[in-house]
Amino acid sequence: MAPFTFHHSESAPEKVAELARKYKDVFEKKPGEIEHFLSNCNPKVGSAAMMAALKALYDSSIQKNNEQGADRAVEFLKHLIDSGNMVAEHLKLIPDIVFPFARNAVTYCFRKKNEPQIGLDLALAAMRLLVDPNECVVSSLHSALFAVCLRVNNVEAALPYIYRNNPATTETSEPVGHVRKQRGVASQTPVYFESKYMILYLYYGALLLMRRNELRRAISFLESAVLVPGSATSVAQLDALKK
Repeated sequence: MAPFTFHHSESAPEKVAELARKYKDVFEKKPGEIEHFLSNCNPKVGSAAMMAALKALYDSSIQKNNEQGADRAVEFLKHLIDSGNMVAEHLKLIPDIVFPFARNAVTYCFRKKNEPQIGLDLALAAMRLLVDPNECVVSSLHSALFAVCLRVNNVEAALPYIYRNNPATTETSEPVGHVRKQRGVASQTPVYFESKYMILYLYYGALLLMRRNELRRAISFLESAVLVPGSATSVAQLDALKK
């Protein structure tokens, strides 16, 4: 695989994002080269490409039931975020890559590995890097954070991300089923946000609010969850209707 070459310029972030998308399929086909690439890439200019590489490693490992590979991808993700060298502005150029990967990594920690505290730590670190609570923008990562907060009964950690104002949406996944089309936070490229993640944000948010005895807000969240359009009624919506 040809090496990545980055040049400092005003258009560098856009070029990095373009390369990240271009080489995503290559990374998936050649996972053996990913760790070499990660060890030689400068995160200050290559954060987006590094995230694409990690997602490729994780996805290919999950598809092949390679738990060791998935573990390695999650460990790399935690290390890169904790290092403080990842550039949030670059990562926000590829919301359809970074948010689903972070969400899946958090879910993997607390469901597959039964390590909810590690999942919570990763979720909070990723949220601090990628999400500004003052913007009231919902991502699919919110649903993973709320789920793990419920698992470990840590309501306080989720509170900054349970918005009082009507939230917007960003990112996150391939346009399958009924999705909302939005503009990326830092990109002019249209991205897709699956309705189910808004439903989960509202549903899990309501459960967290109930644990704080904020019943009026919880009911408001549940009512909103029922009204979110989708291709089919989800389990979360049915549960919300019963509350």
